[in-house]
Amino acid sequence: GPAGMVGGQVADLAAEGRIADVDAPITLEDLESLHRRKTGQLIVAGLRLGAMIGSGEGTSTSTLNCLRDLTVFGESLGLAFQIIDDLLDVSGSAEMTGKRVGKDAARGKLTYPGLLGLAESRQRADRLSSEAIASLETWGEAARPLITVATALLRREK
Repeated sequence: GPAGMVGGQVADLAAEGRIADVDAPITLEDLESLHRRKTGQLIVAGLRLGAMIGSGEGTSTSTLNCLRDLTVFGESLGLAFQIIDDLLDVSGSAEMTGKRVGKDAARGKLTYPGLLGLAESRQRADRLSSEAIASLETWGEAARPLITVATALLRREK
């Protein structure tokens, strides 16, 4: 809805072309807020729905803890995913990614590399992936599939 994915998309579209707006610059907090709502909430929704369907426990403490952990995991993973996507749009090739590159800059979109630079964006993606993995540290071996996804995300080229 308006507070989640739809609101994130609206904020993303509203920010287009505002990169050079010195009167109302877009900050890292603005960028992360829109991507947390847009990409993060999509990932969080899938994770939480899967957990709720699989647990069958309703509102038990263990289910609520699981949902909390998955929310942190999904939000961190969503931001890391977006950073990698932004990096690929700058440094990838159409052959490698399977899509046209450079389109964010052409549309005047604020991206992580545009705001932070390539190296700092990569470091931020690494840090967010580590945060995602750390959110599941109490899960033991049950977290392995999700950790595999988080690790693969940082290595993706598409």
